[in-house]
Amino acid sequence: MKKLQATLCAAVLMTAGFAAVNQRPPHQEQNALDWISTSPQHTILSGLIIDTGMRDTLRGVGPHTVFAPTDEAFRKLPEGKLDEMRGDPAKLRDLLSYHIVSGRFSATDLQGMDRVTSILIQKTGPATLRLRWENSTLMVNDAKVVLQDTWVSNGVVHSVDTVLVPAPVR
Repeated sequence: MKKLQATLCAAVLMTAGFAAVNQRPPHQEQNALDWISTSPQHTILSGLIIDTGMRDTLRGVGPHTVFAPTDEAFRKLPEGKLDEMRGDPAKLRDLLSYHIVSGRFSATDLQGMDRVTSILIQKTGPATLRLRWENSTLMVNDAKVVLQDTWVSNGVVHSVDTVLVPAPVR
């Protein structure tokens, strides 16, 4: 009887361990675009992605790391700046591309790095994003990561509180 109980206990523990290891994180069934499009904190970003025709980039296989500005981040832009960007689709596409990095980088992965390269290609080469940690908060350029490690099927999304603007090309 004790042998049967031990065997059943071992089977239950093995099954539970297997289930925990193979459990997919929330949102991993959605791609980056699907998650951003359904997030109530990213309605402006979602609309801009559609306006610029970047849907395929964020639906694609990836993997991508997306530093996704929240609606509040867009509201912090100077008055009229968002409308100005909407009026220049090429500049808007560059701005959004600056928020995307090839590869899947969790916050833990980013801890040992001081910069990552975005998919934005400028005249001088690929644009980079500066990384640093302030206390326990990941900073990307001057933006705080307010929600990190949202795993999606084609990468990971980190929500930021400021729109990342690439340095002007001289």
